[in-house]
Amino acid sequence: MGYKDKTKEQLIAELAKIRQRLAELEASEAECQRAGEKLREGMERYQAILEGIEDGYFEADVAGNFTFFNNSLRVNLGYSKDEVMGMNNRQYMDEENARKVYQTFNRVYCTGKTAKAFDWEIIRKDGSKRFVEASISLIRDPSGQPTGFRGIARDITERKQVHEITRRLGTCETEDEVYRLIVEIAEKALAFSMCTLDIVEENRLVVKAISSGLPPEASVGRALDEGGLAAKTYHTGETIVFGSLEEVPEARPTRGDFRSGISAPIGDIGVFQVVSTEVDAFTGDDVRLLDLLLGHTAEAIKRIRLQNELKRQALHDPLTDVHNRRYFTEAIVHEIARSKRYDRSISFLMVDINRFKEINDRFGHLVGDRVLQMMGRLLQEQVRQSDVVVRYGGDEFLIILLETNNDAEAVKERILAAVTVWNEKNELLLGFPLTLSIGSAYWRPRVAESVENVLAKADRRMYEDKRRQQAGRDGPEGI
Repeated sequence: MGYKDKTKEQLIAELAKIRQRLAELEASEAECQRAGEKLREGMERYQAILEGIEDGYFEADVAGNFTFFNNSLRVNLGYSKDEVMGMNNRQYMDEENARKVYQTFNRVYCTGKTAKAFDWEIIRKDGSKRFVEASISLIRDPSGQPTGFRGIARDITERKQVHEITRRLGTCETEDEVYRLIVEIAEKALAFSMCTLDIVEENRLVVKAISSGLPPEASVGRALDEGGLAAKTYHTGETIVFGSLEEVPEARPTRGDFRSGISAPIGDIGVFQVVSTEVDAFTGDDVRLLDLLLGHTAEAIKRIRLQNELKRQALHDPLTDVHNRRYFTEAIVHEIARSKRYDRSISFLMVDINRFKEINDRFGHLVGDRVLQMMGRLLQEQVRQSDVVVRYGGDEFLIILLETNNDAEAVKERILAAVTVWNEKNELLLGFPLTLSIGSAYWRPRVAESVENVLAKADRRMYEDKRRQQAGRDGPEGI
């Protein structure tokens, strides 16, 4: 039927259908426009979320060229938003690390499974290095075909630094090693003009380490009650950061060009200070790193002190605090070897407390313990620091006089004189003077005689001395 053959009603109906279809198309277009706007808004919100997360986020095409870095990752790399577009891993990694990235991407593409990557070393725009660990997964189109990669990259540089610091601190066997290591690490991690590490000893801050290249007088230890910034830091246990000396009136700088610094506690052990000739030289990151470093420092020092104390306890008599038989057994081997090397004699004094059983029986073991403690102190005071006092048996002590020239008799007389003085001043009120029996013997490198024989000789002479003293007293009691 042609146009002319249609009735007016038919034409009106067809026009109405056309208008309805146009209306439907217009509505569809508006809906598409609204959907597009919502999609754009969703993408903007999505990107805003990605930009704001703390971890680094990136996307790359199937060739490995990066199409998106969030703000965290850009800051970590030191590049601007425009600079990172189209970058590939060879532009911020060395060949070995770029190969690791390629292998990870290839594994994800082939398996379709998310992969973890550890210890990627990235090179910042300024040439410095950072370490990241990453989680990589595929981006797929609606049909399921891979179109690229997405990943989360977490900066683990600080964690690796802490791990390395902890490892190196764990190898330190003395406190001095810890002090030197911490100054060395601080010099590499922080920009400062001088640092000082002070440890508290008998209510004083004692300088243990300072920056390399500085004279010892560059830092001065002080009594804690003298005040000062270090004393305040120790007493409060709080880290003090100052951008200028005006902020810390209690500071007592040793140089006139110091401007800013950090004063931080080393647990309850001491204080570490860094100073710079520049104003506002230190950042929050510097403070956090230093606090972390000093926390591990305090733990390392406590570990070494505990180990030393356990060693001391294992080799010392707990009552008298002189060395025990175990220490003697270990030490005499080394001392014999050294004496042979230098052709020096070793003198032995075997010392016994007379009437000690009577002291225990009449006054009790607490008084007997006090006598043993007094004797341990007295013997240590009468010999050189290099000599060794050993609790050899119940009330017997052995004194080892190292590298001597047969002067054991002089030491014996000095000990007996000290006992005489003690008898005049003692407050134990035993009712009789305390006396000792002492026997001496010598081990000589050029004489074929064992240490056991020499000790037996000193023991016999000690009992001979005891019998002589017994014979000189009225009655046999008390020995």
